[in-house]
Amino acid sequence: MLVTYVSNQHIYFMKIKTITSLLITLTLLVINIGCVTTQSTAAKLIASTATTVDNAMKGWATFVVIHGVSEADQQPIRNAYATYQHAMLITKTAYSDLVSLGDKESWAKASTTLSGITRSLIMTISEQQSKYNVVIPK
Repeated sequence: MLVTYVSNQHIYFMKIKTITSLLITLTLLVINIGCVTTQSTAAKLIASTATTVDNAMKGWATFVVIHGVSEADQQPIRNAYATYQHAMLITKTAYSDLVSLGDKESWAKASTTLSGITRSLIMTISEQQSKYNVVIPK
């Protein structure tokens, strides 16, 4: 009878250990999913921003060639693009810190700044194009 009791006690402790392990695993999984979601969203933001700016700059380059945009009118775009490149570099560093260190604060600041600078670049392109009185079809 003593052997049976020890076996039942052992089984009881094994069940508690298993349940505890499962709870810890589930907790870590939920936390990890939150991080992965943040990381995935962050990576998508970087990729979509880069694609948007690349396409805007290709469109600008075509516009420059077709409409003979002056060097003076190209300079604001160059300046805005240099600012964007610097912001993208900082944002990629913040993304790396987000992934490796979980630094959400730096990511939030860098991504917000990048979004604002991207909008500014695109607005600058639009303003420069409007100087040439060209109607761009929608």
